[in-house]
Amino acid sequence: MTNYYAYPYILLTGGGDGALDSLDGSLIKDGDWAVVTTNTGVFVYRCNATSAAAESSPAVISPDSNAGDKRWILMSFGGVFGTTATSGAISFVQAGTGAVSRTMLAKSKEIFSVTDFGAVGDGPSNTNDQAAIQAAIDAAEAANCGFVYFPKSVAGYRIDSGLTIEKSGVVLVGDGPKSAILCPTFNTDAIVTFGGTASLVEDTGMRGMGIVHIGTRNAGNTFAFGRNLARCCLENVSVSAAFNLLAYGSAAYPLETSDCTLRNFHGQGTGDGIICTNQASLFLEHCRINGTAGNNTRGIKLPYAFDGLWLDSETTIETHDNSFEIVHAAGSVANIFLNGCAFDRPLVAALRINISGTAVINGVYVNGLKIYDTVGSGDTDGILVENSGSGGIDGIELRNVSARDLRQRFANFNAVVTNLLIQGCQSLRGGLKNANTYAGIELNSLAHDHVNITNNRIGSQHKYGISNALNSTNIIITGNDFVDGDSASTNNMGSTSSTRIITNNI
Repeated sequence: MTNYYAYPYILLTGGGDGALDSLDGSLIKDGDWAVVTTNTGVFVYRCNATSAAAESSPAVISPDSNAGDKRWILMSFGGVFGTTATSGAISFVQAGTGAVSRTMLAKSKEIFSVTDFGAVGDGPSNTNDQAAIQAAIDAAEAANCGFVYFPKSVAGYRIDSGLTIEKSGVVLVGDGPKSAILCPTFNTDAIVTFGGTASLVEDTGMRGMGIVHIGTRNAGNTFAFGRNLARCCLENVSVSAAFNLLAYGSAAYPLETSDCTLRNFHGQGTGDGIICTNQASLFLEHCRINGTAGNNTRGIKLPYAFDGLWLDSETTIETHDNSFEIVHAAGSVANIFLNGCAFDRPLVAALRINISGTAVINGVYVNGLKIYDTVGSGDTDGILVENSGSGGIDGIELRNVSARDLRQRFANFNAVVTNLLIQGCQSLRGGLKNANTYAGIELNSLAHDHVNITNNRIGSQHKYGISNALNSTNIIITGNDFVDGDSASTNNMGSTSSTRIITNNI
């Protein structure tokens, strides 16, 4: 029995990637199949090695290289392609060792193309494709999982209302953020909502797509991760002209959204970037969150209890009032990890912790963070910690943090912290608002306990390197270098005792 290959393509001609005529003629043999899925239909071809017919697309297509007499001949099945009577009778064998024969009908049902349900993708001024796209999503949900595919459309798929995914295993897929573009025209509500029902939704998301909001958007979220959602991933996704980018979870349903990921995600909006509400486990890798400072915006905001947030692998948050803000009145925020990321141009603070009521903080770990303040008009602190309630803050670690061009302090602890570590950090050109006014690290004469400030370099126009530690207990301040115009390395440190070591600072 002779095995015939079936080659999948998305374009008929043009010679570029994905075009049938780009396949080298030396690689095909008489009887091989090709299936070309375009935004206008599905074309099935078979190779005739002795045809030598003149090319006349779509009926006859000649390979661009090493064609000889080989031609791709369009097949006719005497009916509408896609019905059981036609595609169910056609065999399909994928290229490669171990491939098995299946019907074309089974092959065509692997992916739910939005164009199969009537989407046009003719731009934001033309067809509203929302109903067609939602129909493709519903079909994938009815099949219990599947990719919902958006064929290339540089003009974009206009939607006048939001899309919802409420079943596991459904993923929206395009060929890249510049090729598969959603163009929402409405101003409120979420563009895409994942989960949000009483049933658990797992392993869903969006990959290789862009969202370009049309008109002025001054409310709502681009994405909403609802209740009962796990392992939702946004990967290689770009969003522009948004308001808020992502609402993560619902405050009314604590800890029902978890283990979700943003990877290679780039978002730009005028509101908050990501708002995390009473949930757990969110991972950001190689992301960029761009915003607008001056409107009390936050790159990432934790207004409720939260357990487990990781910013990793050079994630950048740029141009917000506060790059990362923990501000809430009840419950616990725990296990916040900022590793190797950058906070650029914050107006108030790069990392702001402001709790009230009975809220508590248990574990904020920062390593390798880079802070750049080039806004120039704000009263910027690198790290700002405040507390107006009865709760406590236990465990803040700042390791290898580097800051540049801060208007005020590198770190301002205006709330009691237990277990505070600042080690190996560096601040260059700080205190720029008023020279010789601010301390590099300000402890505000509060009763901090178990404080270790070691081997840091805090420089430029600060009045003191470290100030007002007199009421802190179990404190070690040693091996720090305070340079470039500081009038003294330390100020108001209190008396030396067995629980207070302040030495070898310059």
